[in-house]
Amino acid sequence: MVGTDEFVEREDDVVTAYHEAGHAVMAWALGVKVVEITTVPSVVYNSKGHVRWEFSEGQASAIAADDRRALKSLTLIATGGVAADGIHAGSLPTNPHAILKGTNSDFSNARRHMEKLGETQWTDLDAYVAIATHLMKQASVWAVVEFVSQILEERKYLTADELAEGRARTPLFPSESWDLLDAAIKDFRENPE
Repeated sequence: MVGTDEFVEREDDVVTAYHEAGHAVMAWALGVKVVEITTVPSVVYNSKGHVRWEFSEGQASAIAADDRRALKSLTLIATGGVAADGIHAGSLPTNPHAILKGTNSDFSNARRHMEKLGETQWTDLDAYVAIATHLMKQASVWAVVEFVSQILEERKYLTADELAEGRARTPLFPSESWDLLDAAIKDFRENPE
């Protein structure tokens, strides 16, 4: 085990870039249009960075109607940032507490959507993070996360047009993953350790 004095401290810009890239890639994988990504701190969003997306008319209607798949999609997008950060940090001897920096609003958003689904246990949130992590660990998906995060580290702000290549390279969320998500939630509830 690596001692705490041996942890690699990642630069905040790198952490934020991977985190925001994770949100964007998860949104793309779920068919949501990403309008902008930034690692510029914002007082408006109370964050070190953010992703702004637009929903199609059909997606917006599904969200307004509290459609289960739409709410699960929003929850996966909210957990995409911590999943990407966790994967990146997992490749380094990083302080595990550093992975949770900046996740409070993401977890609050995820929990708000989960409550509408009747998923109120913390283990339910663990299941979403696990599925987001599983999807992001696919080589084709992780390559897009790295691609976007590297550009963000250099440029700090990207528009939808500048992100077209990343969107085009992101595979869509496989339909069988919805069953995997439901099974994971059930498993995490029955075996919370």
